[in-house]
Amino acid sequence: MADMPQLKNKVIKTEFVNWQELKTYEFNQLKDNSNRDISKLKNSIINQGFSFALCNWADHKFIIDGTGRYLALLELEKEGYEIPDLVVNQIEAENIKEAKKLALMVSSQHGQITQSSLADFTSQEFEIEELKELALEELNLGELDFMIENLEPEVIAQEDNFETGEVDQIKTDIVRGDIFEFRKGGETLHR
Repeated sequence: MADMPQLKNKVIKTEFVNWQELKTYEFNQLKDNSNRDISKLKNSIINQGFSFALCNWADHKFIIDGTGRYLALLELEKEGYEIPDLVVNQIEAENIKEAKKLALMVSSQHGQITQSSLADFTSQEFEIEELKELALEELNLGELDFMIENLEPEVIAQEDNFETGEVDQIKTDIVRGDIFEFRKGGETLHR
């Protein structure tokens, strides 16, 4: 086999760091924190626990990823919560410029969540009301928050009984905003 290029793993170690020590670190200021609403993030940490490691520039005290979680933990501490030692991934970077480049990379969105992909991803495990509650209390998905709020199984007419005026109804996964294609001469609808 010819020599293949190798990818480099820049996570050089993972460790627990004491909360009091973490408070001495510099946290990246990529996102504007002056108007930052972290209430959903606080609720998520309360309900799900601290589930995702912070990322630090190895051998320095500069957090590449985790500023929002840090701000949420500061508020939770003020509210009386005890903050445990936290998992921190130590990330290799040559200098502050590379560390900030990594902060930009981790904050980038490299794919798009659509209403359809969200429905497919959650349909087996979540009831719609449960997903709406989660979005209201813990998630901050931008435009998707609106999509989740509007997820509703639509009721469509399956068969009309013209004699009695009754309509048989079935529940579907059709949601407001779905696009349909009507086929000329056909009786089926395609989403």
